[in-house]
Amino acid sequence: MQDYIKNLDKHIKTEDEAYKKRLGICMQCDNLINGMCKICGCFVEMRAAIKKNYCPDIEKYW
Repeated sequence: MQDYIKNLDKHIKTEDEAYKKRLGICMQCDNLINGMCKICGCFVEMRAAIKKNYCPDIEKYW
């Protein structure tokens, strides 16, 4: 997973500060289980790494 994130094209990759903020929000979420989102089933590290992605919750926290 880390290799995937590291090798993303810079045009689609979330900037480091925003990525860390996204993960911080996910880590506080009740819908996170073992790195996966209960809502959509994604690995949040991969979802947060792509700029155009967003939180799948109704409130869309990021």
